[in-house]
Amino acid sequence: MSFHAGAARRFVRTLVAVGSALCLLAWAREAAAQLHADVDVEAGPMQRLLSSRAAGQGNAGIGPMFELSAHVAVLPLLRAGAYVSFDLSPIGGEDTREILAAGLSGRLYSPWPRGDWRAWLTLGFGYAAAHAPSYGGVAAASGGFFEVPAGVGASLRLSRSFELIGELGARIGFGFSGSMYNRGVSTGDDGFGVFLVLGAAYEL
Repeated sequence: MSFHAGAARRFVRTLVAVGSALCLLAWAREAAAQLHADVDVEAGPMQRLLSSRAAGQGNAGIGPMFELSAHVAVLPLLRAGAYVSFDLSPIGGEDTREILAAGLSGRLYSPWPRGDWRAWLTLGFGYAAAHAPSYGGVAAASGGFFEVPAGVGASLRLSRSFELIGELGARIGFGFSGSMYNRGVSTGDDGFGVFLVLGAAYEL
């Protein structure tokens, strides 16, 4: 009896283990099927508006901006991810500042429109490192600041995996440090910027 009872217990444990493994496999496949993520590449014009600048000092000019971002779905209409961007910000036709930024971002999608069109609001938080090369006897300078990017975007699906995307947004800067901003009387702080970018997205 003990032999049969032990065999029965082992058989039940085997069935439970196999059933658990099958359930886990099914859950993993379902989760993979429901995974939604995107990788975006965008480019466009960026206008930075300088604050705390000296009287008579003009604003920065419009320069090119490039951005790479990726997001993964955490809720049906919410995605979270990260971004990295680079833009050139000319001042006075001689000095061109280089600004590299990176941080976290989130997208809240609208339930309308549906189908091939989508729209969203985006909000993020990051840090930007800025550098101004030497020019005309002016020494090179570097600095950094925190930024809050926000905007509204839309996309048009071209195929199962590819979309055309566009975004209009702003970047609010604060917490400036470094030689570029400590001498703010001559250059000013990157307190606010607006941008318009277009690009493509790969949907996973």
